[in-house]
Amino acid sequence: MPSRRTFVASVAAASATLAGCAGLDSGDDRPTNDGTEPTDAPTTTQSTTTADDPRVQGLQVDPGGVHGAIRVVPDGLRRLIVDAAREDGVVRGHYEMFVDQPPSPDLAAFETLELRGTDGVDGTYAVDVQTGGRYRMQFEAAPAESVPDDATVVEGSELTTEQREFVRNATGSDPAETYPETELGTFARTVLAESYVRLDGEVYQGRERRQTDAEFFADRVWYVLSLEPTDADDPPVLDCTPVESGMAEAVAGVVEDDRGTPRLVEEPTDRLVQLARETDAVMLHNLTLRLSVE
Repeated sequence: MPSRRTFVASVAAASATLAGCAGLDSGDDRPTNDGTEPTDAPTTTQSTTTADDPRVQGLQVDPGGVHGAIRVVPDGLRRLIVDAAREDGVVRGHYEMFVDQPPSPDLAAFETLELRGTDGVDGTYAVDVQTGGRYRMQFEAAPAESVPDDATVVEGSELTTEQREFVRNATGSDPAETYPETELGTFARTVLAESYVRLDGEVYQGRERRQTDAEFFADRVWYVLSLEPTDADDPPVLDCTPVESGMAEAVAGVVEDDRGTPRLVEEPTDRLVQLARETDAVMLHNLTLRLSVE
């Protein structure tokens, strides 16, 4: 899978406009650096790796093709899944991806799941998930030229005050903005952009204003998730047992490089080696890996 870093490098010289798309979601949600300053001082540390030292490697795999349990590594994703199993309704969240690859969360690959390690809600569930790269969505609305006989028209009286105000804003000269995982974002995506709204005596049709590569360059993923108990034969298994803090970053360090070559971590932590040995596969937000110890 090509990384966004490779894509940017290939077009940056030709298109300043395209590179500017990376800033579409540049708000308080953007991860910041850890404050570490680079240094040009030479290092005198020598590797002590020998042939007997363990080394960890990761191979990206299709989550639907894993035979065995997939360990959920990011704590935010693990808690979201467990909360969805406990709640009667939807849960929402957005999280840093850890890996510089297109934001296509692997959780969307499943229609049913068996959950383990949830501390009280282990079981099999039907999955209803909406997810993607998080960016500030923009919506416009205009009076409908015609309304098909079989079209859904939502009455303004059925909307919340916030939703009515959003529709009114979308009819102005500037688009109305929202994030996709919010309740207002769900309304904009699934009602305003997919049906018709009657408000103030007028029927409006909405649409999302497309922003070139805005989702592709997003550095966070969002989820709207609900889990419903069900029965299924041999469903895929997600292991939600908590992992050590920082493990998601450690796993991200073994992800294949821009050319698809797996990285070999020469001096892995004992915890990473243990995770590699005790799991069939691990899941970050936007990829699933099979870890091996060389």
